Amino acid sequence: MHLETVKTTHMGAGFVWIFWFFIFMIAAALPSFICWLVAYLIVRNKQFEGKSQFLILVALTPVIIVFLELVIALFGSAIVSERHNVSLEFGDYWKAPLNEYYNVEAIDTPERTFIFMNYHDNDGIAFSDQISDVWVEHIWPTPDSTIVAGSQELDSHIFYSIFTFRPHVSTIDTIIADRDYSAYERALSTHNLQLDEALTPDQYYAKAQREAHKIERPIRHAIVLILTFFIWYAFIRGRKRYAL
Repeated sequence: MHLETVKTTHMGAGFVWIFWFFIFMIAAALPSFICWLVAYLIVRNKQFEGKSQFLILVALTPVIIVFLELVIALFGSAIVSERHNVSLEFGDYWKAPLNEYYNVEAIDTPERTFIFMNYHDNDGIAFSDQISDVWVEHIWPTPDSTIVAGSQELDSHIFYSIFTFRPHVSTIDTIIADRDYSAYERALSTHNLQLDEALTPDQYYAKAQREAHKIERPIRHAIVLILTFFIWYAFIRGRKRYAL
């Protein structure tokens, strides 16, 4: 089957991140109000130095947590994306690696997922090009390879394809590329590939994200908790010094 190189473009994740940043910050207003209301009901009949500042900090704590989570997630996702070749967790574009040389990538919707090859230009900048019009429909990740199955319309016919991607290997093994669906079914059976056991592209991407972020997420949450604790600690220490 002819594999053609097609360059694609997509909306930058930065714009989408800014959009969701404001959405989450606005959403944090509700828990902020609830925290302030609960704290106010608890201390309304009590008199102590810094009562107003205390209530303000209580109200701001959910906003602070959301803000820190988003900012740290941005930097953490950028590091993970570079290290594991997985796209950022936000945006209209996503990718997940098949091996060191190839990815599955989609724009807007995982249902329109294609195979891309990684390149570096003369300045060392990484980019990827679409190398096939095959719509990726099923993916079987195994310890020694990743098998991809899909279809494409070519000359008014539907062609069915199955490819194998092996670690550290830059060539693609084509198991089948045929317009005969029965031949496609026989190839699936011969290689013991069950469609009900395959991952869809969005499931494969979610799996790649979980594996890539399994260390980053708990570290991020821990950093947010520590920073929030120190903000409260600084407030309490400041109140004590002021009282003295």
